[in-house]
Amino acid sequence: LRDAFMLRIERLPKDAQRVVRAIAIARRMHEETIAAITSMEHAELTEALREAVSAQVLLTDEDDRFVFRHALLAEALYEDLLPGERSELHLALARVLEQQCSANRDAEAELTARIAYHYAAAGDQPAALTAMVNAARAAGRIHAYGEKADLAERALELWARVPNPQALAGLDHVELLSLAAGAHARTGDSARCEVLLQEGLRELDPEREPRRYSALLGSLARTQWALNRGEEGVRTAERALALLPADERTPERVLLLSWLARTRFLRGRFREAIRDAEEAHEAGLALGDGYGETEVLNTLGMTKIALGQVEEGEADLRRAIELARAEDELEDLAYAYSNLAELLAIAGRVKEALSTARE
Repeated sequence: LRDAFMLRIERLPKDAQRVVRAIAIARRMHEETIAAITSMEHAELTEALREAVSAQVLLTDEDDRFVFRHALLAEALYEDLLPGERSELHLALARVLEQQCSANRDAEAELTARIAYHYAAAGDQPAALTAMVNAARAAGRIHAYGEKADLAERALELWARVPNPQALAGLDHVELLSLAAGAHARTGDSARCEVLLQEGLRELDPEREPRRYSALLGSLARTQWALNRGEEGVRTAERALALLPADERTPERVLLLSWLARTRFLRGRFREAIRDAEEAHEAGLALGDGYGETEVLNTLGMTKIALGQVEEGEADLRRAIELARAEDELEDLAYAYSNLAELLAIAGRVKEALSTARE
């Protein structure tokens, strides 16, 4: 079958063969991209494409991209490329896509992932590492957390293979571990998240970098809670809090107090939850930009309703909903809505609870 496919390719004129070999590295390609990586003039490229379409090798899709008529034909042609030829084409395409990405921010997430793939396929590991990290961040910005996790993991694989990886990636190894762990946490893979966080903790010295160590412990605490090891998670969070000066208002302290307040609420310790949440809220406001305010207001609202302060609690949760929507934090938005609906139902305001749940 492969020989039959290749016979069809070999019957094409040389320019048409050159074009279809270029398209084989991406399976589908716009005409301007083909021109950029083959350096062919418009007239000769048009003629070459016409020959390939007439020979029923290529056709165009709904987005006016040239694609192979049969997927196995593309596969056979890709395997027939010489290693050097394949690497050069992948490298050329990666560079063309980088130019397209800088001119088209709306397609950033898709293009950065493709750039990373082609640099890796070309064997340019330094460029691939940079591209993988950029692509992971871009995926996170559109909430594609599974993609973000995969890209971050591939960046971790490349880390030890390149010189000066920190400069290439724009972050250190612990930060990359944390980036990957956070993506896995969003996809629900708490077990992998814990492995990555523990590795990051092993690389840090709590005495030299107490804040970074505390921040990782805080993430680990949430992960342990998600793995149904709640008591262990609370102990981890309290250990993290002990590393921070009690008289300093820092983002790490706000996040830890916010989360501890939530766990105290979930364990029925409402007054302790109010205490920690109010301290976190005050510290967060002092830091500016309402740092951590969404989670704190969520907890304060639930706790106040549970203590009978229904109007005040509802106002806090409504504010949490507004902030989560404004910040495009979909997970926080979902939590705030579901918590408000549930607590209103517990307070006996069932019609409002149903309306909130539908909203």
